[in-house]
Amino acid sequence: PQRLQILSPNCSRAFLMKVGGGVQVVPEPAVERVQAPVDVLPSLQVEMPMASKRTRLSAVHSADILSEDADEEVLQCVAGELGEAVDGHVRAQRSPSSMPWGEVQSSYCADAAHKCSSIEQVRAATECDLLARAVELLCFEVSRSGDDEICCVADRFTASVSGLLHFPIGLAPVGWVGYWRKVFLNFAKLLSATMCAMAVYRVLMTTGFEQWSHTLHAMEAFSFLALLMTVSSSDGFRELMTERLPEVQERLDSAMRASLKWDLLPVSACFCVWLVCFIVRIRLCILEGSEIFAHAFPLSSAVQRTAWAFALLRLSRSMIVLMERFALSYSHNRDDFDLAYEQWACISAFTSQISHWTGVAHLHISTFALLGMFPPFAEIFLGRTYDKSWLLSHLFASMANCCLTAYVLQRAAAVNQQKESAAMSVGSFQWALSWSAKWRQHLLLKYMSQSAVGIYMCGVCLTNPILAKLASVLVTGASVLLARLVSLPEEKKDELAEQWEHFLEALKV
Repeated sequence: PQRLQILSPNCSRAFLMKVGGGVQVVPEPAVERVQAPVDVLPSLQVEMPMASKRTRLSAVHSADILSEDADEEVLQCVAGELGEAVDGHVRAQRSPSSMPWGEVQSSYCADAAHKCSSIEQVRAATECDLLARAVELLCFEVSRSGDDEICCVADRFTASVSGLLHFPIGLAPVGWVGYWRKVFLNFAKLLSATMCAMAVYRVLMTTGFEQWSHTLHAMEAFSFLALLMTVSSSDGFRELMTERLPEVQERLDSAMRASLKWDLLPVSACFCVWLVCFIVRIRLCILEGSEIFAHAFPLSSAVQRTAWAFALLRLSRSMIVLMERFALSYSHNRDDFDLAYEQWACISAFTSQISHWTGVAHLHISTFALLGMFPPFAEIFLGRTYDKSWLLSHLFASMANCCLTAYVLQRAAAVNQQKESAAMSVGSFQWALSWSAKWRQHLLLKYMSQSAVGIYMCGVCLTNPILAKLASVLVTGASVLLARLVSLPEEKKDELAEQWEHFLEALKV
């Protein structure tokens, strides 16, 4: 018959002799083991938890056989002693001092989650716990290439550029705490409010489609002020941008430093285009004798747009580099699945927090980049006013804004693409694992695929297929506009050529 082995260290020889002639006791050095049929002792069928399987009770076939006609009272005593032994063994194995570090932290996270009353609060509590341990979990090796002095110069340049571009969105440089953070935030709010007042004044002083263009810039200025009052003023966003992410980026310093030029180059190029449009518009106002302040291109909105675009690009870049380092770390530690689960959960928490705080910013820059194209083209096709000196400066600025927005959205979609690349990299080691490890890796890959790693905008994850559909619509619209421009009357074409000559003349130094 099927049998179950029992370890009963507290069961004495004299006690077992009461069972009767069906019991034979074989002494052992420290413990006495008893083996009994399962059908006789149904209460002794104890299912050990998964966590205790790592330290199983030793089952050795050096035990006595308990006869089927054994006394029921004695069997209950044996069962009670067995339960105490198993419970004590499990408690010893699952005590906080002997539990793995990750499991102790998970118990703390579970205690915090029990205090929540909604799904959002549970997710927030879990993500805060993971972000607080991000430095220990994402312990990737820091690699410095080249001379240390060059690296220090690059670090100072990176910190200076980041601090300068973070100022318009109300973020103090890393390391500034307390009073100075509030000063930076309040000064940014005051500056943004001043820009809103200037935008309203331009709307009141202009007419026609130029007024429509300045109205959109005024709406954008008020939207930037709303972002400062809500997103930038929140403690969670400031903690994410000035504490959590810089701590992790220190682990990725070489990769982040190398990628700085790819984030700074498009932002700088677009800002140079906006600056040129601003200068050209001022010089045209001087040549025409019109008021400069009322008709100048709103460079203030361009400054805030540049700052938010740079911040979004660096956030996307951080997540891309972080997932790349995760894949490399897993390739060197393919057997440590617990660490892989925790690291990926930490990455998912970072992307969730980034989407929570910057999803509105992505929607903001996308909306106003698209709307900014309408007034210049409406002036080209439907305009009846004589003064069109504002046309080309606003048109080129809007086109530069669209290009920068497309790049920001593409980098946001690259986060989801990097998630798929990391999953494929992890799955490529199936051939090098044992059968049990293959199953655990299969569960890890399923967890990675189901995790919400990506940049979300209004609940929609930005992916390359979505951007491809959007690009097809925009290309179709651009083709229609191009065909409409080619078929313009000769008078309209002459006016555009004249405006182009005035624009080139204003560019001359």
